[in-house]
Amino acid sequence: MQKREGERVRAHGHNNDGVDPEMSQNMLIENCVFDQGNDAIAVKSGRLAT
Repeated sequence: MQKREGERVRAHGHNNDGVDPEMSQNMLIENCVFDQGNDAIAVKSGRLAT
């Protein structure tokens, strides 16, 4: 399992995401603070998925 816990993300600008899990399984994101100009969590299916 991938785990992101207790992170603070501050990213102000054009098209800044907090976290972009890509092609992940069993991902846990908890107790995080996101302060940015776009998506806090942007789940992606994967660019090279077949």
